[in-house]
Amino acid sequence: HHCWWPYSDRLEEQCRQQKQYQYYNQPNESQQQQNANRQCQGPDQFIIDYRLNERHYGSLQGLIKSEAELGVHGHLPEDVYQWRRSWHAVPPPLIDDDPRRIEELRMYGNICGEENVPKSESLAMVADNRIRPFLDESLTPILDRSHQAKPPSPSTEGSENGFGEEGGTALIVAHANSLRALIGVICNVEQDPLGLALEKLESMKIPTASPLVIRYRKTLEKGCYLPVDGSLENEPRNKLPVYPLSSLPLLRRQPPHQTGAPTVKNT
Repeated sequence: HHCWWPYSDRLEEQCRQQKQYQYYNQPNESQQQQNANRQCQGPDQFIIDYRLNERHYGSLQGLIKSEAELGVHGHLPEDVYQWRRSWHAVPPPLIDDDPRRIEELRMYGNICGEENVPKSESLAMVADNRIRPFLDESLTPILDRSHQAKPPSPSTEGSENGFGEEGGTALIVAHANSLRALIGVICNVEQDPLGLALEKLESMKIPTASPLVIRYRKTLEKGCYLPVDGSLENEPRNKLPVYPLSSLPLLRRQPPHQTGAPTVKNT
């Protein structure tokens, strides 16, 4: 589909305030093309949420990754690796008078509030402070409404609520570590007593612009989620059930009333 970004300062500011983007016709676009765009529109709702921003790397912000890994800026390579991949490691924070901190507050303070512009973050902080609230307050309610709006499926009319077995579906476009934190929250990696799921998540490569699929259900306890194990046939159960979109036709049929959310890394 064709999605035009806002083309005026007024519309851009309006979208920033509402934290969402809409479809807009490009200036001087023909009526025929405008009609075609409307016919090709996909999802009914688009939202933009600052909580999906990339994690904040503290004093590493703006540095070239390869240089930081080599210790060019005075950091130990092993520390840089831990700051980048460890779930709990927190990079050294930016100080208040750092020009980078001042610029970040200027650029983002009016969008999410200065108190929500971090000085540094671990992946665990991203998960707890941003991704979990995003799931609870934004994504899951949208998927619930989508699920409830579906007509009953003939194969599930006898189920407890009469809805089709598939829940809502969302496309999440975000940064690699935001998606890593999203996967971690849904898969409850901190609750794994052996730490295997967390270890796998820390080493997982989030590919650029290549869709990944993760399916999950809500639990009775508010704010808690249960990943649906979509293991391929003849494979062992997977504590981190995240698969390439190309694997979707091969995944086993899952229990009813699940909610799905494909995740995609932003380019």
